[in-house]
Amino acid sequence: MKLVLIIGMFFFVFSLNAQTNKIVGRIINESGQGLPSISVTIKGTQNIYITDSLGYFAINGISDSTTVIITGIGFDPLEYRVYPRNDEFRIKLKSASKQLDEVEIISSGYENIPKERAVGSFVKIENSTLNQQAGTNILDRLDGVTSGLIFNKTKQNGNPQNKTAITIRGLSTINAGLDPLIVLDGFIYEGNIDNINPNDIENVTVLKDAASTSIWGARAGNGVIIISTKAGRLNQKMQINIASNVIISTKPDLFYQPQMSSSDLINFEETLFNNGYFDDRINWEPYLSLTPAVEIFQNRKTGLVTPQDAAKQIDSLKNIDTRNEFKKHFLTNPIIQQYSIGINGGGQSNVYSAFVAFDKVVGETFN
Repeated sequence: MKLVLIIGMFFFVFSLNAQTNKIVGRIINESGQGLPSISVTIKGTQNIYITDSLGYFAINGISDSTTVIITGIGFDPLEYRVYPRNDEFRIKLKSASKQLDEVEIISSGYENIPKERAVGSFVKIENSTLNQQAGTNILDRLDGVTSGLIFNKTKQNGNPQNKTAITIRGLSTINAGLDPLIVLDGFIYEGNIDNINPNDIENVTVLKDAASTSIWGARAGNGVIIISTKAGRLNQKMQINIASNVIISTKPDLFYQPQMSSSDLINFEETLFNNGYFDDRINWEPYLSLTPAVEIFQNRKTGLVTPQDAAKQIDSLKNIDTRNEFKKHFLTNPIIQQYSIGINGGGQSNVYSAFVAFDKVVGETFN
């Protein structure tokens, strides 16, 4: 009787330990459904268990708390600490955040296509690149940011002329216009490109070769500059963009173009005066205006001033350079402050965008 009791207790303890050393779990997704074919690996070992069609798995021989690594295709890996228990437990896996490689989109003016499908030579300039340079117009910000886009800035008395000639990879025509075609948001832009607010531009695409003529025809022979402005998108929260630029410039160099000095000009006028060049003008009725040097020469000739006084007055005139006087009294260092604010966004069926910009000139160069 005692032997039977001892044997029964032994089997009871063995059965209890066997149940305690086995764990049963279920792997589920965020919706509570079982996940099949999920790998459960005991950390630090090669023991791998696979969940069945309902997401269940079982591990035998667990005597203490153990860490398992749970992995599956489409789910974030998870480390989970398990311990011997009699009841079933569940482990929830989160879906992996799928991030597709961003495909660069190129605008041809008519359509937006992936970069891999675009033909010809082109370059896309993003808004971040445009903002690396300061300027009140888009031309100032495009200057020097890409190859093949050439700015021909001719100078007159040290000042750039009002219009800057743009060429893409050199001259392409002889008698026709030399400017590239400007396309703004899908429409040909006939106005002055300087009037486009650079803070409103999302990106610029430059089509450099003859492949653009297949899209825009012969007018694209000198290349195409495609400008896309910022716009709202469907289901986009309202975004507010504020930009501020301060541009401080120097006075123009009036000595950029070599000119005859005042001393050389007065010596030349004296030679002309001694040879009677100004006689007709002096004797003309009514009296015609003369230069200061010629008036001194005439006063010396008529005896109104002595030769010594005339020589002092001429020396004084030779030391005067009108460019220095003009630079001192008429030119200042221009300081341009540019401010811009834009709002864009969209709902389920509509989009909206609005931009306001203005320039404030603190110092202005005399024109």
